[in-house]
Amino acid sequence: EDYILVRFSDPLRPAQNLAGLIWSPEVKELRFAIQNNTVRVYATTRFPLEIALNVEQGILHVAGAGLEQGAVTRVTFGTIAPAVRLPGSGPLPSDS
Repeated sequence: EDYILVRFSDPLRPAQNLAGLIWSPEVKELRFAIQNNTVRVYATTRFPLEIALNVEQGILHVAGAGLEQGAVTRVTFGTIAPAVRLPGSGPLPSDS
């Protein structure tokens, strides 16, 4: 599952609701997983190839203080070509 990893300098308060604090105009419904100083941002559908990600000041770190300022960044996803991997090095079995 695709996600955007947002890294903060301090550990975040784990139980906070990030809806509206991390958002994108291109993706209406986002889900979040907070772990220490990182947030994984998931979309309920596939991310478009490029989005603007907004991080607002109201996000709290474990001591209760919020961010000094918000941020906006563009995130670009590359396309991944399908790949095939055939394990083993022996001959293929015959249909005898």
